[in-house]
Amino acid sequence: MFVVDIDGSHHDRLTPWKLGGGDHPGFSPEGTILFRSYEQDESKQSDYWTVRPDGTDLTQLTHFKQPTIVLSTSYSPDGKWIVYGTNGIDANADVFVMRADGTDSRPVTRTKLWDSAPDWGPAGS
Repeated sequence: MFVVDIDGSHHDRLTPWKLGGGDHPGFSPEGTILFRSYEQDESKQSDYWTVRPDGTDLTQLTHFKQPTIVLSTSYSPDGKWIVYGTNGIDANADVFVMRADGTDSRPVTRTKLWDSAPDWGPAGS
């Protein structure tokens, strides 16, 4: 994953190539970037990670086992929670939440339907 100034200058790599990071990154209210690893490599297990915009504090939040589905994610407006899609009922995706540090994961939906691409949305809406 890279960051680039708005005018296209000063592009800097934030994550190592081997991590395969950068799938639809999201930003916390404090600016931490949330992303998933190995988006294009199904031979490796994806997980959720965070990194600061200057490339510091690269942190793995989850340690899923193969073959866990790892889908889109979003921070809560206060930055304390993360909503995401992963394995649910009958091998379909369900929506889950976890604390911003990757702990206390729990389901929000438990249906036979495919629930994914959660977006917390802005505060107050």
